[in-house]
Order: sequence, then C-alpha cells, then structure tokens
Amino acid sequence: KVKQLWMTYLQNFCGVLLIVSGLVKVIDPLGTSFKLHQYFAEFEATAEGTWFAFMSGVFPFLDKYAIGFSILVIVLELILGVALIIGAQLKLTKWFFFGLMVFFTILTGFTYLTGYVPNFALDESGKEVAVNFFEFGKWAEYDKKNMKVTDCGCFGDFLKLEPKISFFKDVFLMVPAILFLIFSGSIHTLFDRVKTQYIILGVSAVLFFGLAFHGTYFDLPMFDFRAFSEQADVRGVKAKEAQLMASAPIIFVMKNAKTGEVKEFGMNEYPSVPWEFVNRLDPDVETSKISDFSVSDVNGNDVTEELLNYAGYSLMVTSYKLNDNDKSAYLSLNTLLNQVTDKKHRIFGLVAYDTPERIEQFRHDMQTAFPFMTADDVLIKTMIRSNPGLILWKDGQILKKWHYKHLPSYETLKGYMK
Repeated sequence: KVKQLWMTYLQNFCGVLLIVSGLVKVIDPLGTSFKLHQYFAEFEATAEGTWFAFMSGVFPFLDKYAIGFSILVIVLELILGVALIIGAQLKLTKWFFFGLMVFFTILTGFTYLTGYVPNFALDESGKEVAVNFFEFGKWAEYDKKNMKVTDCGCFGDFLKLEPKISFFKDVFLMVPAILFLIFSGSIHTLFDRVKTQYIILGVSAVLFFGLAFHGTYFDLPMFDFRAFSEQADVRGVKAKEAQLMASAPIIFVMKNAKTGEVKEFGMNEYPSVPWEFVNRLDPDVETSKISDFSVSDVNGNDVTEELLNYAGYSLMVTSYKLNDNDKSAYLSLNTLLNQVTDKKHRIFGLVAYDTPERIEQFRHDMQTAFPFMTADDVLIKTMIRSNPGLILWKDGQILKKWHYKHLPSYETLKGYMK
C-alpha cells in the first residue's frame, strides 16, 4: 500500500542503492575485509596517544574477525535493501538503516578528512614531527595524497568513488535515514501477509550468505573488476602509466634556511644551499594498481622487468600470507606443477615480503621444488583472492587464474599453454 508517494520513492531509491552496492561486494567479501584491515590499522594508530587511546585495543580484536565482519555488513546491507523495498519489519529496518548510514558516514568521513592531515609538520625547532588526526590545529590544505585509506570501498572494485564524493553521498543518505525514523507511518508495504515478507527476507538471506561464502572460501569472485583480471596486459599498462608519470612535472617544496621562505621548484630548478627540502609533490596522474607491480627475489633484487618480459608461459603460485595450514593446498599445487616438465615453462612462487630464512623455511615446509619471489602483500591480495592461488602468465599478460580449491587438471592446464 502506497501511503505517500515521496516516501515510496525514497524507499525504492535507497533499497536499490543498497542492493547494487551490496551485490558488487558480496561476490568478493575478501576485498571488503582487506579494506577493513586498513581501517582498523589506521584507527588504532590514530587512537594511540590521544584521549581516544582507551579504544586502541579494540581495533586489533576486530581485525582478527575482519572477514566475518565483512560478510555480516555486506549481507545486512543487501537484506536492508530488500526490506526497504517491500516495507518489511519497519521498526527494525528503519533503525538498522539509520545505524548503517552512521557507520558508513564515519568511515567515509574519516577517509576524506585525513586528506587535511599532513604526514609531518615542522615544530618550533624546525624538526619534522608526525601529525595525528585529532591535532586539528595542524591540519593543512586538502591533499588526497595524505589519505591513509585511498577509498572507502563502498562499491568494491566495480566503481571507485573519490573519498569526498563518497562522504557527501553518505551525508545525503542520512536525510532519508532520518525521514524514515520521523515519518515511519508513511512507509509503504508490498504484501499484506507478514509471512510472505518473512519468506522473501529468509530466501534473500540464504542466497546472499551463500554468495558471500562462495566468494570467500570456495572460489574466486564470479566477476573480477580489478586491474589484474584475466587477459590484463600488465606489462603494457605498466609501461604506459610509467610514461605518463615521467612526462608529468614533479614539484619540490623547499624552505630557505636563512629567511624561512617556503617555495616550490620544478625538477630542473632544484636549488642548493640555503634551500632545504621540505616535501615532494608527485604528479597528479591517474594510475591503476598495475603501477605498483614490483617483484623482488628473496635477496631484495628487483626482477620485475625479467618477469614481465619473459616471452614464454609462467606459472605463479601466490601466497599473500605464509600460513602453515596451507600444506594440503600446496600438496595439490605440487602434484599439478610436477607434471609440467617442459623447461620453457617457468614455475615460481610469489609470497609477501619476509626474511630469506623465513621464506626458505616456508618453501621447505610446503615441499616445493620451485623458487620463491617476494612482493607487497597488498599487491598479491589485489592480484588474486586465494591463499595460495595460481596465475598463468605469458609475455607480461595474465591468461588465467585459479583458486586452490579449483585447480585445473594437467590436461586442462596444457590446453592453455599451447
């Protein structure tokens, strides 16, 4: 029953928005959990040494359950979207929607406002000191490079919104959230029978939890919106973005030690004494995560170009976390990769940065015959949502990716390496 047309519009608008936002995340809850890891780490660092310090111990605890928290928030978002559209459980729905909007507004607000917080400021003696978020007197002009979390992940990897836009979006959505509380009597309902609403919500919950668990524990996301998707030309994109960065100007902020004057200089104008370095302003060029693709051997020697320029097939076993519980997964990988006898096909592991001793011990524990290389754990998480995972490369391009629970047969693998 439609009671007020404007309220019906708000219900449908907010409900559809929640469902779209939830669907692009429910296929990849690990991506949201990685984003939560970033938030919890920043919240902990921000709280320490401030009047908010009593909360700093909470965030490491929450970090341990980031995956479960991610699934819960995503599914709640989806169920709320359905509940708003059909007008079910009005008391719970309106308060949960209000709470969810408050939660999102805090996250996006923190992300956006950290752009005003410089990493360092000069004290009275001219020494650089770190700036905390709550030191409002030291806030400076907005610079998105200052943000510790570059985006809120509201729409996963499907749509990247500027933090400022995300924040204002959530502030805008607080308006209907408040209106739902004030004018709850005007909220429409689509079904007269409460039982029908329960059935719809129950079926939706089962479906959404199923999708979330599938994308978290059993397989790769059904849709890959990241830069390292299958068929991505990593070498070509990295070279193109590097060229764009090289052609853009780099600005150096310098301070005159005698007069105290602060001035900006180009790379070809870099001054000498008495000018002292204060900051470097990198070019504002839009790049993808592919620009961060950097691989080293266990001794720290850069092998990125060697990897990307290899013309043949390469099989990369990825592990963004060295986990001793991965033995059964590595056993399956070893069984498959031991059948690859063609010497032209390269096989190697890519693990998160660690000491050579720890990596060698891990390689020994996993009983692997192939060498390991290292990279940033965030990069590896971005490349593939599986620990461990398998990526097939050729000539700097990603051909195929597999979750360790869905490894191909050797015959299938050979079919990709013709």
